[in-house]
Amino acid sequence: MRKSTIIMSALTLAFASCAQTDVPAELKGNPFVEEWNTPYQTPPFSRIELKHYEPAFDYAIELNRAEIDAIINNPEAPTFENTLAAMDKSGRLLSKVALVFFNITESDGSDELTKVQEVVLPLVSAHSDNIYMDARLFERVKAVYEGREAMNYTVEQTRLLEKVYNAFVRNGISLPEEKQARMREINAELSTL
Repeated sequence: MRKSTIIMSALTLAFASCAQTDVPAELKGNPFVEEWNTPYQTPPFSRIELKHYEPAFDYAIELNRAEIDAIINNPEAPTFENTLAAMDKSGRLLSKVALVFFNITESDGSDELTKVQEVVLPLVSAHSDNIYMDARLFERVKAVYEGREAMNYTVEQTRLLEKVYNAFVRNGISLPEEKQARMREINAELSTL
């Protein structure tokens, strides 16, 4: 199977799970929160307008934060399913919006898109920091990671677990609060460059 076919299949699956039914009234008509009834559920580029990106990013970040909060607040003991798989399934709408937006900004950018990018990149960066520097979420991931030897995880599950655990470590979860704050500043600055 060609790499482009694999990527398109992954995007199709991601986009297929992004349809939102209970969206705020101000997002009605925004193609990002609708199911895409196009061949292979490709983005309906002719319907996507500049004005759709910022509200879609805002809403997608809000939804993703709620998904992450649900994982953190799950009263059950951390397991692969209720922590790692749940994290992996979260953020579908954010991925949907970001994949289209960054593809367009890289391939057919404009001054108007650059202005939107200057607004959304710091938001996305801060959202990522909020996830990967959340000690409560990391404790759940760490519990699963530390118990991995006793479990019979598949190669894919083990790889996901290692990838997520390392993402927390690389994003500064082990740093003291003042250094995490500095890392957030650096990330925010990088997002605007």
